[in-house]
Amino acid sequence: ERFFTYIQTIDPHVPYDPPDPFLALYKKGEYTGQVSPRNTAEQLAQAKHSPPKINFSAADKQQLKDLYAEAAT
Repeated sequence: ERFFTYIQTIDPHVPYDPPDPFLALYKKGEYTGQVSPRNTAEQLAQAKHSPPKINFSAADKQQLKDLYAEAAT
């Protein structure tokens, strides 16, 4: 029997740029790293290259998680 399957392979949430009222909801302190809310799509694309064109520190990764959570709110 025929069927259709769609496999999502793109990130539907980039850029991770939540509205100002949501910016502080998930913050875990001051962040001064390289992750920029308006540039998360490009930065994540660069990180996926082999070898990566950008490397994220632990603080950068936490910032990405925080921005993702804020944008998804």
